[in-house]
Amino acid sequence: MDIGIINSGLSALTSLRLIVDGLVDGRDTVKLNAVKLDLTNHILEAQGKLFDAREVLFKQNTTIEKLTKRIAELEAYRADKVRYQLVRLGNRGEFFAYKLRPSADLEERQDEAPHFCCQPCFDAGNKVVLIGNGEGYWNCPICKTATLGSGKSVSIPRTRRGSITDGFF
Repeated sequence: MDIGIINSGLSALTSLRLIVDGLVDGRDTVKLNAVKLDLTNHILEAQGKLFDAREVLFKQNTTIEKLTKRIAELEAYRADKVRYQLVRLGNRGEFFAYKLRPSADLEERQDEAPHFCCQPCFDAGNKVVLIGNGEGYWNCPICKTATLGSGKSVSIPRTRRGSITDGFF
């Protein structure tokens, strides 16, 4: 046998092996790139879900803070409201106000001066002390609800300053 033919055959086989190796490497590179792309897509999807979860968590924390603050406000309102009792102001009519309980019944701020708070304002969460003239006339400086000596409840519109009809304003 001729050595040249054998060398040619070996050379052809070596070339064939290089071609096959090249094809395998190309196939492996394509597979590797596909795996890399798939992995990148999964990472991006996970990051998106993580971002969404963080946004939901932030909203929940904000809501929790608001609700905690609201609970504290309501507890303070309730603690303040127990210091008062609802009474009818005057002998006639349906004018109600919250009267500060006697100092003996109070657990804190026992030295607070006796006063009346406007019932509609107090129920709305605003503690507004009624202004009285000493002759049975009471009015609220905020909502302008007032009672005259007869106990009749009226809402007095604001007029010029210093007028008796506008509740001493």
